[in-house]
Amino acid sequence: MLKEIRKKLKSTAAFSLSETLMAVLLLSIVFTAVSGGVVVMQRDYDKIVVRAEQQTSLATTVSVITADLESASKITTDGTNVVCFYATRRNQFIRYVQGKKNEAYNEIVTVNPETATFADINTLGGSIYVGTTDGTAKLLTKSTPLLSSAAAEVFHSGNSANARLKTAVSPITYVADNSGKYVKYFTVTVGVAAKGASQNEYITINVKPYNHIPLT
Repeated sequence: MLKEIRKKLKSTAAFSLSETLMAVLLLSIVFTAVSGGVVVMQRDYDKIVVRAEQQTSLATTVSVITADLESASKITTDGTNVVCFYATRRNQFIRYVQGKKNEAYNEIVTVNPETATFADINTLGGSIYVGTTDGTAKLLTKSTPLLSSAAAEVFHSGNSANARLKTAVSPITYVADNSGKYVKYFTVTVGVAAKGASQNEYITINVKPYNHIPLT
């Protein structure tokens, strides 16, 4: 059929109706195949971009939390989890919560970083925030975004209309050293959910504090 079309193109004779319809059909098939491939490639590209953003956001968040926990010098616990800790690099007692900026919380609100969806975290009002405490009471007196840079706000701010990533943090646990008197390391899981993504990017980290923190 293609040979016949080429012959017609070289000749001065006109195409018949059936030949014209066949040519249009072939062109339609080629166009459909090409456009379908472009759509698939665009979807794959979008997935790659979103996952890269999740991984970047995760790495940045983990870096901040690691620095906080490494600088810990005192902790308040409920027997299992760390309620709050004194971060020497911030010069105050802090804890992490899920929620909105500058709201007061009477309890620590968290979700499962491994499975929480974008909608789950968004329902709580945002992402991870740092809350200041007096070191003993559970009352959160002030909260600020964990990440404050303009780029990070797009990913983490629950109030941003452009946000397509939400970050979740688990309760912080601790492991005692062999003597049972001091903290050996902290454990916390951080996850990043993306709008429309089927799975989260998450990691569980163990952080050893620079200071000897007594378990008293």
